Order: sequence, then C-alpha cells, then structure tokens
Amino acid sequence: MRGNMLPENLLLKEKIELILKSIRDGKLQYIDHVKKENLPTENGKYHEIWNYIFKNIKKNFSDFPYKCYKIFRGELWSFIVVYNEETNILYVLMKEQRIKQIKSQEDKEYHYAKILNSINNDFNPEQREQISIFPKDDNKEKYIEEDLERMLGDLNGKVKICVNILFSEKQGKVTNISGNVLDYNLDIIKSECWNRYLKADIDEIVDTNDELNIENPPIELGIKKYSNGDNSEKKKEDTKDMVASKEKQKRKLE
Repeated sequence: MRGNMLPENLLLKEKIELILKSIRDGKLQYIDHVKKENLPTENGKYHEIWNYIFKNIKKNFSDFPYKCYKIFRGELWSFIVVYNEETNILYVLMKEQRIKQIKSQEDKEYHYAKILNSINNDFNPEQREQISIFPKDDNKEKYIEEDLERMLGDLNGKVKICVNILFSEKQGKVTNISGNVLDYNLDIIKSECWNRYLKADIDEIVDTNDELNIENPPIELGIKKYSNGDNSEKKKEDTKDMVASKEKQKRKLE
C-alpha cells in the first residue's frame, strides 16, 4: 500500500519554469533544424518536436534528486519521465488535449497514461467514496502490474505518486500549464494551475509562419498569369491572397 498523503505543492517554482523553458527551447530548436536542413518532405513532423523537448528535459533535470528515465512504447514512440528520488514522485509531460482524447476513447483502456496513473489509485478526492477500478477483473489488474514493471523497471513499487504535467498551446506559445494527480480513469484527484509562471516575453513567441509549418499543412495559393503591364494589379491580388491565407490559418489555430 502506497502512502495516502499528497504534497502541498506538486513541483517547485524553479522546476516548473525549467519545464516551460524545455518546451519553449524545444520548439525553437526544431524550427532551427528544419530551416537548416531544408528537407523536401515533412514525415513525422508532428512528433519530431518532442525529441527536442525531451532532450531539454533530460538536460534540465540532471541534478539530484531528479533523475530522468526513458520509457519505450513500441517501436515508434518513447518518452522521458522525471523521477524525484527524495519524494518518489514521477513526472510525465503531455498535452492536455491528448489526455482528454485518451479519456474519451474506450479503446485506450491500456494506454500508458492510464497505466502510469493507476499508481495514484490510493489517493481519492474527499467527496468520493473509496472505489476499486478493477472490480472482479484479476486479469486486467495483472496486466497493469506487468505493464508498470515493463515501463518502470527498478522504479516499480518505489513510485508513490504520478504527476501529469499538462500544457496547451496556441500560435506557438504555451497558454496553459498545470500539475495533475489523476487516477486510472484520468479523473482529477488534485490539480494545480501553474499559469502564473508563464512569461509573455519575446523569447517565448514563435513566429506565426514557422508555427504554421509545424502544426498545419501548407495551403497552396492559386497562381494567376499576368502580362508585363499588370504588375501593380498582380501585387494587389497577391496581397489579397496572402491576407486571406493568413486569416484562414488563424481561424484554424483558434
């Protein structure tokens, strides 16, 4: 039986700021990489940025009591988690929207987010009665324990709390970030809003055009033919096309 007391603060202020820095720097590093390489295709671009974020997480959480671990989920996905060796808290970074998707999809019963958060099942909100998430389902409970062993290795049994660091973005900037203790069903046991640590400075703002290249497929503009004497009209039409395209992209982001 794991302890049943949650800490007052899920993560220190300076460490929350390091998480935000890791995300911000990762996006800028990815954009810089794309510009330098001038790749003809963009396969895997929606996940590649995570490689840079996780690299920064590993660098920024290299000092005791923090230690980073790599978890594999099949051949196509692996991620970094942060473990506090003093408090036995495991930190997992995910997008808020992704957690909502997993929670709403019935076929995600064995998603790693649910498996890791099963660690928190001993912690229950005060207004709810204590329940078991595995009623009369020994096979399911056995699978989850085995999957925890596969993911955590030597940490399995040591981790007392799994904290989900969830963030949302808009136009290349983190707009929401929070620390969350969830149960297996991804229901909230405890949540801390960390938005007060967001900074609205120039270093955090990614150029809109670069962000569109990361998050959205490019929109092809129609090509119009003009005679040599129609240069001024051509410029006007091109300007209208560019404005319309940017407005369309902006509406998609919102």
